Amino acid sequence: MTRSPPADAGYWRDYLQLRKNYGFNGVRHHSMIPTESYFAAADEVGMLIQPELPIAYRHYLEGATDQGRELYRYVWQQHIRQLRNHPSVMAWCMGNELYKGLPFDKEFYETAKRLDPTRPVNSTDGLILNKLLDYVDYASIGLNEWAISWGPHRHKYRMSKPMDRPLVVHEMSNLCALPDPTDIPLFTGAVKPFWLEKMREAVGGQGLQRYLPAMLSASERLQASLIKLTIEAARLSPDVDGYHQWLFRDYWTQSTGLVNYFDRPRRIAQAMARKFNSEAAILWDRDRVSFHAGEPIDLQFFLSDFRPAWQGPIGPVSIHFNDQTVELKPPAQPGS
Repeated sequence: MTRSPPADAGYWRDYLQLRKNYGFNGVRHHSMIPTESYFAAADEVGMLIQPELPIAYRHYLEGATDQGRELYRYVWQQHIRQLRNHPSVMAWCMGNELYKGLPFDKEFYETAKRLDPTRPVNSTDGLILNKLLDYVDYASIGLNEWAISWGPHRHKYRMSKPMDRPLVVHEMSNLCALPDPTDIPLFTGAVKPFWLEKMREAVGGQGLQRYLPAMLSASERLQASLIKLTIEAARLSPDVDGYHQWLFRDYWTQSTGLVNYFDRPRRIAQAMARKFNSEAAILWDRDRVSFHAGEPIDLQFFLSDFRPAWQGPIGPVSIHFNDQTVELKPPAQPGS
């Protein structure tokens, strides 16, 4: 509505609590540092935040003057000094998808470690493997989902060899539902929803108005299923330590969110999301998700458990299915 982030901590508390209600434990900020009030709200709600320098892509550097590069250096130091006492800060990151690296990434890494030795540091969120620097504390890698397949496919987030540091999947899913032109009247602020107006024109031009509700419903059901299966595939991978879901809320010109631009949910409600996106989730290792009536199914259940170790070991987990009880062995440690 305002085209710039609000400064009100109350707004951000509601914003972050909704995301936590869906089972997410953190928010990554693509080449952006939120306001001080945002971090104060995150401290209260209990959400992890990854701010990033405003270096979205390589050309932000290639056209930078000496004064511009010095400004990056100044902002990097000052935003760490300003925010390092917020417990919500998860990590310090230098930018987005800087595949060729930064001319000053080692210097910035050492600066961050000197100013705040308690946080992990990364040179870029989203990279390719052969550019992974030796000294960064974790890897955020954009895996090639398109070459494998959308949907379940339990091996889509497997690495050819084990990583030597934690791995976070960069901008996972990116699954669009059809844009809904009935959202147009909600844009009463500074943003003009031209992409939704184009959708409205296309629907009208092809005489599809009467079919639009059914088309939207089918599209949102498909998106919900694929988001669920994608997250489950990441949690089944022994190589993955975390994932960034692209997105929770729609990005402008896209309909990739679990909720729309105004936090109105699509097909995935909060209770449904927490079944596969909470600290602990029961999963099964199977590519197929549809079966014929009467067809025998080999059930292999897994428990993806990232609850804090201080909660102690969990007890046996039982699943009741067709008058039978299946018992899962508790994991030896979180993440098993």
